[in-house]
Amino acid sequence: MLTKELANQMVDQTMIRLHHNINVMDTSGRIFASGESIRLQQLHAGAAYVAKTGETLVIEETDIDKWSGSKAGINLPLYYKEKLVAVIGITGSPEELKPVASLVQLTCELLLHQSVVTSEAEWNRKWKDDAITELMMTERLSSETMERLSLAGFQFEAPMYCIVFHCEEKEVPALRRKFEDFFDWSDKVAGVSMTGELIAFTSRLPFLQLEERMNRFLNVTTQVTAAIGKEATSVQELARSLATARVARNHATGRITPFADVELMYLLDQVDPEERLAYAESILVELDAKAKETLRVLFQCELSIQKTADALGIHRHTLSYRIQQIFEETGYHPLHFSEARKLWLALHWLTK
Repeated sequence: MLTKELANQMVDQTMIRLHHNINVMDTSGRIFASGESIRLQQLHAGAAYVAKTGETLVIEETDIDKWSGSKAGINLPLYYKEKLVAVIGITGSPEELKPVASLVQLTCELLLHQSVVTSEAEWNRKWKDDAITELMMTERLSSETMERLSLAGFQFEAPMYCIVFHCEEKEVPALRRKFEDFFDWSDKVAGVSMTGELIAFTSRLPFLQLEERMNRFLNVTTQVTAAIGKEATSVQELARSLATARVARNHATGRITPFADVELMYLLDQVDPEERLAYAESILVELDAKAKETLRVLFQCELSIQKTADALGIHRHTLSYRIQQIFEETGYHPLHFSEARKLWLALHWLTK
């Protein structure tokens, strides 16, 4: 818990302000950090007494012979969560040191607390990163990882969803901190994968509530998009949720893209590329660029004649003429659903 590096930091920080030598001793009384390097590794009998009793020890010049390895000064216990972990020794006249001794003790305890909290935070980030990487690489979570997640409070209960974020790589650490701070749901795990992606998964959060929280979170971020995978009803399905979230990220249609919004595109894209192109060309081969653009806008406007004409900046009659021409050249009418879907699919595959 109290490393040599931290002990040296305590010595340096307090000596800057106090202008007295500081020693840090372990619970056996051995000096392992000091402003007087010659005293390192020496046994400090006064510190050993403090470590044993938990009491502050004042050593006057007349008492030095009673405490081998000691000098005049004040020796105080250093606690972390009510456990004595070290002893702080301040060298000098006890009368001069008494007004500042408790402040030195408090400063060192605060440095220790900060160090432990930072270390714990780094460890929490690391094992979450490992969990995400494990899910990506092995498509499962080991029993050890699941146990660690459970101990951290994560409950493997449906519905579960994986979320993949997209932003500049340099923004990932800050985005992660924001997500953990602002996404107000306890059953969440966020980690950074080996590929540098920020990935999270949640449990016990219905989709509509997840989407609402994601919207609120993205409102406090910039240049960030997110994709949500298919619902996982068990831990075994989490890898599938992650895979579909990454698919949704690649087909993103807005700041938040659920896999359900792009599932049809994904399924269509599984067809062999050569077969897709052959199908598209067989239907659209007679159409020029203007006709294809007319089709694209027509489908984008959900087959609304007025909206399409407005979007293209043409008269309704002109649009009707173009639609009739497309029918005559392809044999499929863009306003008849069963035929329009073939035209839409051909247009989609032609532009892939």
